[in-house]
Amino acid sequence: MQPTDDTIDQVRTAAPPGNRAFVLANKAFLKKLAVSCTPQTGSAEAPLYTEEEISKVEDTLEKLHPPRCLEALSIGNFCGQQLPSWILSSSLGTYLPYLTYVSFIGLPLCSQLPPVGQLPHLRYLEFKNAFAIVTIGPELLSNGVCDGVHTATAFPKLEFLFITDMPNWEEWSLVGSETGNSLSCSLQVMPRPEVLHVIGCPKLRALPKGLQHLRALRILRATMAHSLSVIEDFPFITELQINGNYNMETV
Repeated sequence: MQPTDDTIDQVRTAAPPGNRAFVLANKAFLKKLAVSCTPQTGSAEAPLYTEEEISKVEDTLEKLHPPRCLEALSIGNFCGQQLPSWILSSSLGTYLPYLTYVSFIGLPLCSQLPPVGQLPHLRYLEFKNAFAIVTIGPELLSNGVCDGVHTATAFPKLEFLFITDMPNWEEWSLVGSETGNSLSCSLQVMPRPEVLHVIGCPKLRALPKGLQHLRALRILRATMAHSLSVIEDFPFITELQINGNYNMETV
């Protein structure tokens, strides 16, 4: 009987020496994959990870290549500077079309987020402790999902979005790229989100334009987002939580 869940902890030493090429592509019954590095503590004299360790972790994740049938993906405490190419791929939506759950908790060095907006069945998305992220925009939306008939849609089935502890995140846009994407002018974004949490993002200056028009959005929580001064014109939400936002002026 084939396993349906894989948890890979302590990524730096998960594979034996000389054989660090994981073979997940042939696991036809794999539904859930969780990968994490061992959390470290460091100091100015002793950094969290050495360059060699960072390189090994990046190389290990690069070789995972989970199968197309994957439904849930969690990456935690990732000490690499760049996520693997298979999650950053411009064809992510066709490579992993059945993903419904994606969680990134601990991306301290990554400055680029994956184009998960093109995942056709994604319902739950979480980013936490992505310290190097300053802007979120077209790279996350990508070209969306297009059936060849209707307008392309980014995050067509997303219901739950949680963005937490992003201390350097300043700008959030729901507008697609103006170059290299002929569909960007008509790209629809997140038609079905029900719950949105923005927590511990003190530099985020504003919520993205268009968010207030999402009819499905019911619960909005903004906590410790000190640079937000305005949250208004959300006629469809039924629950609004605003806590510890020191500069809030208008609700």
